[in-house]
Parts: sequence; structure tokens; C-alpha cells
Amino acid sequence: LVIDDMATRIDAERETAEARLARYIGGGDLVAAGEGPSAEIDVQRLRAMLDQNPELIMAGAGVQRARAGVALAEAEKRPDFGVNVSYGRRDPMFGDVVSVMGSVTLPIFSGRRQQPRIRAAQAEEAAASAEREDRLREIKAEFEADLAAWRSASAQWRRSREELLPLARNRADLEIASFAAGRADLLDVIEAKTALVLLELEILEREEATVEAAAKLRLTYREHME
Repeated sequence: LVIDDMATRIDAERETAEARLARYIGGGDLVAAGEGPSAEIDVQRLRAMLDQNPELIMAGAGVQRARAGVALAEAEKRPDFGVNVSYGRRDPMFGDVVSVMGSVTLPIFSGRRQQPRIRAAQAEEAAASAEREDRLREIKAEFEADLAAWRSASAQWRRSREELLPLARNRADLEIASFAAGRADLLDVIEAKTALVLLELEILEREEATVEAAAKLRLTYREHME
């Protein structure tokens, strides 16, 4: 009965997943093709790609704009030098003339006008930088949480597959041998085989959880990007 309940639940989950998938690829029979998604990830590569997050790229552009605003405000405080060159033709008797004129534009009341603009631009730059750093810390925290979830699922899957499954198979084999030798009841055999089947189903579920966690990491943190 327990096995039947699990099989029913698995079938229901499969049908639900197929219905959701049909929303994006259309109806009809769904046939899987190619290799399934991997349960493995490249942790170092994913961590190195965190700075490439689109939100951080946009925040970085905001920082650059703010820095340009600071540079512009500071430039308005400095004197502006100019040179004007003119050439004039005169009577051949006197010869042509070339005149060069220099000019210097001095900012008036720079302490009252430019300095507040500079401080405002610097404050905007500091705010943009702080916002980017805050979002970077948030993304790193989310990444570490998702990574911990993947590691936990992977460890449970590996332990079930490498440690628990051999023990369950050995127990089932021993119960079958004991039953054949008349040293065990049929119920003992059924119990051992049921436990083995349930463990195999649990291993599949843990594999699914590991693959799902790995896919979330790859899709969220863009492992494929160069």
C-alpha cells in the first residue's frame, strides 16, 4: 500500500510537470530528447560570475554616471582657458596681419555655487556605490544559501546511494536466503523487499532534488556566460 501511494504521488507530480511544460511548448505527446540535466556544478565558475549579474551591471553603470557628474561639477570650478586666432588680408603695401588673443574665464563665487554642486554629486556617487555593494552582498548571500541547499541535497543523495542502498540490498538478499532455508517468514522477505523499493524511490527523489538545485544555480547565476 505504501508503495502504491508513492507511485500514485509520483505519477501525479509527473502529470503536473508535463502540464506546466505543455504551456510553453504546446500540447501533444512530450518525448524527452538528449541528455538529462546534470546534478554537478562548477562552484568556482559560478562564484566568479556573480559580478556579471545584470542588476550589478546596471548598478555599476549608475556609479559611472555619478562619477561623471562629480568630474563635471569639479570641472566647472576650474578656470576655462581659450585662444582665438584670426587672420586678415590687407593692402599688399602693408602686408597681411595675424592676431592671437587669449582668454581666461574665472568662476565667480565658486564657494557658493560650484562647491554645493560638487558635494551633491559626490553624495550621489557615494549612494550609488553603496547601493551596488549592498546588492552584491545580497546576491552573494543568496548564492551561498542556494549552494548550501545543493550541497545538502547532493550529500543526502550520495549517502542514500552509496551507503544505505547496499545495506538494504544485502538485507533483502539475506531474508530471501533465510526464507529459502526455512529460517525466515515470508513477511520478513516482503518487509525487506518493500524497504528496498521505498529506498530506491527515495533515492530517485533525492536525485531529482539535487538536479533541481543544480539547475537553479546554473540558471540564476549564469554559469554559461563567458
